[in-house]
Amino acid sequence: MKHSQDLQKFDTKLFAQQNQQLQLQTPVTDFPRLVEAADSWPISAQSVVYWQLNGFVKKTTVDQEQIWLELKASVHIPLTCQKCLEACDNLLSVDRQFRFVKDEATALRDDDDCEEDLLVFDRLFNISELLEDELLMEIPLIPVHETCPKPLVPQTDDQALEPEPSPFAVLAQLKDKSKP
Repeated sequence: MKHSQDLQKFDTKLFAQQNQQLQLQTPVTDFPRLVEAADSWPISAQSVVYWQLNGFVKKTTVDQEQIWLELKASVHIPLTCQKCLEACDNLLSVDRQFRFVKDEATALRDDDDCEEDLLVFDRLFNISELLEDELLMEIPLIPVHETCPKPLVPQTDDQALEPEPSPFAVLAQLKDKSKP
């Protein structure tokens, strides 16, 4: 099986029925939306997504087969720290199980009642897109360093150094001016 070519049109049913497992390293540059999320920080050519895909079948009580995939992945990407605005290395890590259902209506009906994620079955499924989607969802809303490499010094100008007058002092002055 040529995995690198089959990831766009992946036979999930066959993969699961044969209890197959993939363990791959894919260059981050193969995931354009993930590269774009790196906020223009350079991504090393050696930067890779480490990932594993397991397929299996579970029998239901009515002896029907359920197709399942387990996806585990991790990658380090640079994001902009929201405190110091410098590059901040972030580990994105995925560990999910997916159960395939026959149609969108079934997925919507069963989604709230199960812990696994539901996907609509497609004989030729795009695993690369699923992997990229899952990694993108792991990007923190506000990336920050644990400890910023540079001390945070607020930028000031001359006006910021002068204390503002108390609003009550201004009112007192106005009151004094209005007295005859």
